Amino acid sequence: MKKSDFVSCSNISKSNLSYCKQVNNPVILIYASTLDEEFYFIDLQSVLSDIKLNDDGNDTITVRIPYSNNSKNLIHLFDIINKYYPKEDEDLMPKTEYTVGINDRVVDGKHRRIDRDGNLFSEGLFEDDRLVEGIEYNWLIRVSSGALIYKENCPEDPYDSTENFGYVKYIQYGKNSFIPFFMCDSYFEEYGLDSFFVVDVQVSDKYEQMINIRTLEQFLGEKKFNKLKKRITNDN
Repeated sequence: MKKSDFVSCSNISKSNLSYCKQVNNPVILIYASTLDEEFYFIDLQSVLSDIKLNDDGNDTITVRIPYSNNSKNLIHLFDIINKYYPKEDEDLMPKTEYTVGINDRVVDGKHRRIDRDGNLFSEGLFEDDRLVEGIEYNWLIRVSSGALIYKENCPEDPYDSTENFGYVKYIQYGKNSFIPFFMCDSYFEEYGLDSFFVVDVQVSDKYEQMINIRTLEQFLGEKKFNKLKKRITNDN
């Protein structure tokens, strides 16, 4: 592995690594820096065979984490968890039969990426694993300034935005289908469900545009939306 392909996380206790050998639970090392907006992660059990824990006089070691295991590619993190906790309840975990990671198909030179539940995740032209022209589906967004104004009798384009409209993107639904958007519960509690929408994002090298705007309830359906409301309000 080239030096540029990984980040080095130093001062990892050998005693903690020894613990990893004794358990069958995921022990995930997460590395973050104040100088970098992203964080990086690795399944420690998966690298134990490459690490020497013999007594060489040092209590700690350095672990190399591939750059591809970063916060922009959380599908790998969910794959780690899924490997240790297979579930039969489809409301909690993805279906047991799925392609590990994102199934990437090339049709007429364009990539069509499918999530683990078989739904279209993104499609278009990619460069260095980054979408440069196409559509990313089912982004959870929050209105951070201005507003989206609902238009009656316009099913093809049901929303207008105010001039000062702004939004924050969180995560694509297909990256995390264990419990609907469970990583965003704290944001739901802080800002309220009415501030959130699910959109598709049309991407080009010059702009990014929201299309197919839906409320959370429209996207999740009544049953899953009510489960989400109960979860964040602790209303059992």
